[in-house]
Amino acid sequence: MILSKRFTYTKSTFVNAPVARVWAVLTDPICIPKFYFGMDWKTDWQKGSSIVFSGDHDHQYFEDKGNILDIEKEKFILFNYFNPEWEEEDLPENYKVFRFEVEAKNNETIFTVFEYNFINEEAFASIKVKWDSVLYTVKQEAEKK
Repeated sequence: MILSKRFTYTKSTFVNAPVARVWAVLTDPICIPKFYFGMDWKTDWQKGSSIVFSGDHDHQYFEDKGNILDIEKEKFILFNYFNPEWEEEDLPENYKVFRFEVEAKNNETIFTVFEYNFINEEAFASIKVKWDSVLYTVKQEAEKK
């Protein structure tokens, strides 16, 4: 797997909650649709396991797929994502690659998202609002308790 350095998006937020709470939000089947655009994730959270991303978009059910590439509890999740409706072949190089990372810092948690393998600057520029929403919603969910 090649992770492009040229088009990698990274953004972090501070969350006023312990790492365990932020991790729980990131892996809780009830919380995931809240921060990940209404999608359910079906996985066992083990390295090498598949993920089925499913949901309803414009009243049409969909199932996208991916894999847990690497994971360390309360540290990071590295996963990929493929939408069968993309006009690309189902090959590893056509999957989007993401990393969610959590790190304790004093009494807070730094939550960072990474997205790798952008094909061009236009694709890179288009995702900033998406990740701002994910960061904000995870922060809100983790700080509730």
